Amino acid sequence: MKKIIIFMVVALLVLGGGYLVYLKNKSTDITICQPPYCMPGIPKPTITVSTTTVNSGWSKYSDTAFEFEYPSLLTVKKVQDAVTLSHSIAYKHPNLCDFKGDAPPLEKVNDFGVAISIVDQSIKDYVVSKSFPNWDYVSANPYTFGTLNGYKVMQGIEGCGSYIYYLEINPIKTLVINRSLITELTGISSDTNKYLSLPGIISPTQEEEYFNKILSSIKIK
Repeated sequence: MKKIIIFMVVALLVLGGGYLVYLKNKSTDITICQPPYCMPGIPKPTITVSTTTVNSGWSKYSDTAFEFEYPSLLTVKKVQDAVTLSHSIAYKHPNLCDFKGDAPPLEKVNDFGVAISIVDQSIKDYVVSKSFPNWDYVSANPYTFGTLNGYKVMQGIEGCGSYIYYLEINPIKTLVINRSLITELTGISSDTNKYLSLPGIISPTQEEEYFNKILSSIKIK
């Protein structure tokens, strides 16, 4: 009788251990298994996980306030409280923003120019603290980019100047972006096609794409 009991206990232990191994293997197998691939004789599909980012191959800027990605061809500098991104092509040409006609020619075509900063003020308080543009002008030009809300205005005339973006981070912090107008490529010059044909020039379409991707990649710390 004792031998029978011992045999039964051993048998139960062996069966129990085998069942636990089966459950472990089974739980591993079904992590990516969905019908009909779980059915006998039908192989499971291969799942490939991509680690490529939207801005793959770009460089990253990071400081204590924020970080962002940018094309490696741009030059990035910290100038006082702002981070600037720029690009230019060596090409001597008239200064299209010289309305008096007495300025020397420019040595380069600046085809990308953006300055990014964060201020510890609300959008309205920051704008009011400046001499230009005034709040009435800014508040009449709402702008939204993704989840960021704020305003976008232009300062300048005849294709000369820049766009200014005021985007709210929170009620007491504002993202301020100054984006230069590329005068030579805005169509106000009869030589626009000549500028566009320069080797390495950033076209308006490419500039727009770069700007949007940079803005999309900004992370506030």
